[in-house]
Amino acid sequence: MYTKSDFGKALLEQLNKGYDIIKLSDWAFSIHMSRCGEFADGVQDVVMQIVAMQEGPEFEFSESELRDYAKSLL
Repeated sequence: MYTKSDFGKALLEQLNKGYDIIKLSDWAFSIHMSRCGEFADGVQDVVMQIVAMQEGPEFEFSESELRDYAKSLL
């Protein structure tokens, strides 16, 4: 099972490579596609929140908000 904690760790690793909404959204979409049948409860919603960031400013997290969110998943 792919857990919220797994995603939180991976998200922090991605953020350490740089904050780019499009890259983060594309990365999260790749997680969604490759692990979709392995998600623990609630993980898909968390992943899709990151995917949705490229849909417009109303869906974007700032870098600090995203880091705090990732840490809250651990």
